[in-house]
Amino acid sequence: MKLENIVKTGIFSALVSASTDVYAQAQKATPEQIIELKRIQNTATDVKNRDNDIDWYHQEKLIDSGKATVLIEPVSGQAGYCFMGLDGFPQKYDLPADEREKDGELRKAEMILNLSEKDPAKKFYFPCDLKAPETLTNPDPLVVPGPKTTKNPWKNGKLGVGIGPQIMGTAKDEATQSYGTLHGASIQLTYTPSEKKLPWLGVALSGVGNWSGIDQDLEVPAADGPLAGKLVMKGKDEYRLQIIGLGLGFIVGGEIYANDKNTFGFGLETNSGIVYEWATHKFGESSAQFINGNLVEGTDISNHSDVVEKNISLYNQLGARLRFGDFCLTPLGGLKLNLSNLKPYGMGGWNLGYCPRQE
Repeated sequence: MKLENIVKTGIFSALVSASTDVYAQAQKATPEQIIELKRIQNTATDVKNRDNDIDWYHQEKLIDSGKATVLIEPVSGQAGYCFMGLDGFPQKYDLPADEREKDGELRKAEMILNLSEKDPAKKFYFPCDLKAPETLTNPDPLVVPGPKTTKNPWKNGKLGVGIGPQIMGTAKDEATQSYGTLHGASIQLTYTPSEKKLPWLGVALSGVGNWSGIDQDLEVPAADGPLAGKLVMKGKDEYRLQIIGLGLGFIVGGEIYANDKNTFGFGLETNSGIVYEWATHKFGESSAQFINGNLVEGTDISNHSDVVEKNISLYNQLGARLRFGDFCLTPLGGLKLNLSNLKPYGMGGWNLGYCPRQE
């Protein structure tokens, strides 16, 4: 009896020990679970490994044939995740099933690789609502949580840069026939946090300018007196206008849409700041008297004067960022307000550069 008890005890202990390695029982996947499996695989393929795409192509054909059983099994200790695989097809993608492996148990060789999972430790995990049963004979060891650590999205952010043309309006000048349009360029430096829904911040530097000028020739003959028809005054008036503007702005923006693969995004940003302008007006006047085409000595005169105006303007531009991967194109448009005459002027441009995506 003692020997019999020992044998029975040994067999029971072996069975208990074996049962502790089974955390969950595989079951046949429902049609809804199969639809979700196919959606995940077909909307997020692993473009880095074409062999995995080919494997899934053959596995999907087996599923669609109706002659392969899809098994699903919760992952022990990983709530919300399941393994999925084809019963009787251990790395085998043609009919019929291997009868030696077709037993309702899900083996690693039969599992389907999740093409959308980037974490190598979870490459066979699929999201699911099944839960692995708890094992009473071999409970999981007590895990004492360590200090809670959180990633700082601002610390893990990335710098971005962009450059493009800039146009600003300013006051017209009739003397030089200036239409009041300043041309130049702007450069943007931004800092984008790693986490989505957080805004990017940055600064914008711009430089614009314009030059215009016109000359007017004068020729006035004497109409009266003994030198009438002989004495002529000839001269020239010169008008010049040179404008230089420098701007500094602060940028705040955020992405409001990104596709599933995060290869395209659409965002809005505002660029507000100040523009300082130097407008230099130059006037030159020269004249001389001629008798019968000969210069009369002492009659040639020349005058020049320069006037510099300084203006400060506040501006605001709105931009629509179109992101393609980590690069973006941002059209901009807005107004600037000249604080000297309180008149608004239009401004705009576009910016092309490196805009790192958010995770």
